[in-house]
Amino acid sequence: GGFVAEILRACGCAADVPNSARSVSALGALKSAAQPHFLAFTHFDNVRGRRKTYGSDLFKALRYLVADERKLVLLVESRAPARELLPGKDDASSLAALLQVVELRQIKA
Repeated sequence: GGFVAEILRACGCAADVPNSARSVSALGALKSAAQPHFLAFTHFDNVRGRRKTYGSDLFKALRYLVADERKLVLLVESRAPARELLPGKDDASSLAALLQVVELRQIKA
């Protein structure tokens, strides 16, 4: 539940997070917020090595909070295309389908 607990902590939510794959359900604590939470994921390319930990449940829960409940606004920074890191990238109802991509390129002097 480390990543889920960190998301909740960053949003100021005190919720018990089980130390298992079921920890994703603890994100439901964000639904009761009066205003949406703003959250930035930096180094999101590191998620590639952690996808087996949560499976697609984490990304489905984030999508639900972003699109359906409108309780979460995400900024995702990644050195790899974030859409390529998310499960269901070809599914119109996935978190990947919601991403608005802004690519920053290095300016060469």
